[in-house]
Amino acid sequence: MKSIVVYDIPSDARWTDLQKIAEHFGLKPVPGVFGPRISLMANQNGHLYYLYGKLTKFMKESFDCRTFKSCAEAYNRSIPLTDWASGAPPCVGEWVASVAFENKTKRWWDGNSWSNAYSDEYSDEQKQMARRVKRAGNEVGVMWRGLSSQPITAGFAK
Repeated sequence: MKSIVVYDIPSDARWTDLQKIAEHFGLKPVPGVFGPRISLMANQNGHLYYLYGKLTKFMKESFDCRTFKSCAEAYNRSIPLTDWASGAPPCVGEWVASVAFENKTKRWWDGNSWSNAYSDEYSDEQKQMARRVKRAGNEVGVMWRGLSSQPITAGFAK
């Protein structure tokens, strides 16, 4: 397996985020900074390198280069969901939440009540509007599912 260079690493990224990405791609993380001055000796197959600096032509030709965000999104998509549950979820945020066990329906939980339903097909503006409107009858009948492990959130707007 070819090594991967991860670049455009956000300032709020943690080492555990980089380890999760390495495990997702079945690679061994190489600790430390991977700078722009590297040699072919560094390109050992099966490693994940982290670039804090400018991506060079040599790197593009020698490695599979991917942004941190694209790697984090791939990892987050692979996290399985929990079973369906009722009542209040454990924290504020977006949840797969439905009255009909639909995996594509999402709702915002504000700590007290559910928003109207929306899906990924909605525009950002439509999602924001749905999140602001509280569901009539609130949590009655709403079942929710969440990620079974912590996603990578570094570099994503809060």
